[in-house]
Amino acid sequence: MPQVKLLLNASSLFFVLAAIVAVAFSIVAYRRTVPPIPSGKKWLLITLRSVSLFLLLSLFLEPILGVVYKEDKPPALAILVDNSRSMSLVDRTGERAEHTRDLLAGKNIAKLSELGKLKLYRFAETLKELPSPDSLHFDGGGTDISTALKLIKEKIDEENIQAVILVTDGNYNLGENPVHEAGRLSIPIFTIGIGDSAEQKDLLVTKVAANEIVYVSSRVPLDATVKSSGFDGEQVEVALSEDSKQLDRQTLTLRKGTWEYTVKFAFEPKGEGLKRYSVSVSRLEGEITTANNTRSVLVKVLKSRMKVVLLGGAPSPDVAFVRRALEEDKNVELRSFVQKDARNFYEGEPTPETFREAECFVLVGFPLSNSRGDILRELQTEIEQRRKPVLFLLSRNVDLNKLRMFDSSLPFVSGPAKLDEATVYLQVLEGQRTHPIMKLGGSRNLWSNLPPIYKTGTSFRPRPEAEVLAVTRIQEGTTDEPLIISKNVAGVRSVGVTGYGIWRWKLLTQTTEPSSDVLHLFVSNCIRWLTTREESKLVKIVPTKEVFTGGEPVELIGQVYDRMYKPVEDAEVKVIARKNSETHETILSPTGNGRYEGAFDALGDGEYEFSGSAVFEGDRLGEDKGRFSVGALDIELQQTRMNKPLLEQIAYQSGAKYLDAQAADHLADKIKESVKLASKVLRYSNELQLWSLPAILLLIILFFVSEWYLRKQCGLL
Repeated sequence: MPQVKLLLNASSLFFVLAAIVAVAFSIVAYRRTVPPIPSGKKWLLITLRSVSLFLLLSLFLEPILGVVYKEDKPPALAILVDNSRSMSLVDRTGERAEHTRDLLAGKNIAKLSELGKLKLYRFAETLKELPSPDSLHFDGGGTDISTALKLIKEKIDEENIQAVILVTDGNYNLGENPVHEAGRLSIPIFTIGIGDSAEQKDLLVTKVAANEIVYVSSRVPLDATVKSSGFDGEQVEVALSEDSKQLDRQTLTLRKGTWEYTVKFAFEPKGEGLKRYSVSVSRLEGEITTANNTRSVLVKVLKSRMKVVLLGGAPSPDVAFVRRALEEDKNVELRSFVQKDARNFYEGEPTPETFREAECFVLVGFPLSNSRGDILRELQTEIEQRRKPVLFLLSRNVDLNKLRMFDSSLPFVSGPAKLDEATVYLQVLEGQRTHPIMKLGGSRNLWSNLPPIYKTGTSFRPRPEAEVLAVTRIQEGTTDEPLIISKNVAGVRSVGVTGYGIWRWKLLTQTTEPSSDVLHLFVSNCIRWLTTREESKLVKIVPTKEVFTGGEPVELIGQVYDRMYKPVEDAEVKVIARKNSETHETILSPTGNGRYEGAFDALGDGEYEFSGSAVFEGDRLGEDKGRFSVGALDIELQQTRMNKPLLEQIAYQSGAKYLDAQAADHLADKIKESVKLASKVLRYSNELQLWSLPAILLLIILFFVSEWYLRKQCGLL
């Protein structure tokens, strides 16, 4: 039975006082009437007015009607079942899928149901309810145990979940380490390991590393890592192929036990475009799976070395270190000019021909207030009219007013100039860690471990079509002030760094990361991203990455412009993906400022070519095409043995026990020993604001109208 309470915004004494005032006023009003009326009608009129006035006065007290419900919730046990592809493997213990289904369909479930209500869930990349064991297909493209535990945490109070049973092989490959999340969960997690914890007999390619952007006829190194386990003395071939054409091959002799081998290749791309290079190792009898014997990488091949012109406002460490990084890049042909005074440059005056030949500009603290107008106008012509890419690296003394000469290329808008200086750290936005400019390779902590740089008090904001890649971080926390911004409009690109002193990224990281030259990598990434030759397409459609795992949605991003290069908001953007005779179609949805997003779901493994077009008001604006692959890298098959140590840690961290699948008969007893299962009274409350209800106002009007009608019937004045 629900409990009902009336809550007032003032003392209940005022509520009583309102009733007294309403009744007293009504009695005085009808004490004498002209003409006189019978006492019965008089008291009816007094009642109608009293109720009307009382309700009207009560509204000022803002009454709230509170209803509290109670529900007796029995204890529940949540069973989380791994539905990823690695659970379909067959090892020395047998078929993992069958072991899992037997576990869920056997007497163990009957024993558990005696302890409490069972809530079944399946998980791979995320957590979903499991209608029945028959709906398990073990086809998930990744395993994220941490996210599954986070999502079940949200259901603990609502469902009165008092223990979790985690059924998995423990091979997580997405998300955080689940041991940390297990420690944060308020209930025990009993883990059941599915599969063989011994190293499986397998041969696989675990890593392929090559530059993302290379140049025609240049010799490009490619390193592959091959792992073997359970073999002894066998010889295998490791082959490098471009699409279906074999380029090179090497022979490996496998050692006893588990080993990793580095195989070095080199290739010379012969034509421009996006090329796929695959490394495969020959199959051996007895492997647990051969689906992981090949791994691929996509490489963008450009025509020739890039001609880069660097302009510095004055000699500085930033100019020196950035110039050195460009000089060390074998794919860059550099011309640099550093301003000496108002008229001269140290290297001689840059000519219009130098600017015309340049394919990319790097402005380091340039221009200054005394920079020559004729040089700036020539530079403006190349950047603005000939649509050439620019890397803007600001300094304390850069002239922001003169910098606005390149307004259409700038990725940011600046506020009033302020020369006060502060040290700031760099914080890469989470969604931008895979951006080509921010990908450093190696440790994910390279960006967060950088020393601080400098920034003036001038505020910056990104242009609507730009992307913020990193913001400033101070001791108090992350700010919204952009530090690294990129812009790509119809194939014309620019990058801006609003701070200065980035030389510190090289000089002060040698002690912590001696093998990682962050400054060199950052400058190199910027130049490669800026100088990637693309047509100035009105329609551009790209996948968010080039290789997707099996079962993963293939996400696409589009940009659409009209013939004046203005963003088009409401175009119809259609994309068709093809694999042999198989076709799939999707529509991209607008997200604002000429950007569109969409995805293909449940594409089968293989190589796909896609083409997309945009139509606006019956006018076909343009089209784009490209390629991507699905299942070329199956992260689920990179680790094939059951991760028993991890499952033991999860159970220990949460105060529970680990059991092998063969010992799952004792699970109910273990839970009874460790957990005191009990029902829980859950309270739900609902509040109704009576003073804002239209029905109350209508009721007051109804009483006043009834009084008025009765007065008319009685002939009262």
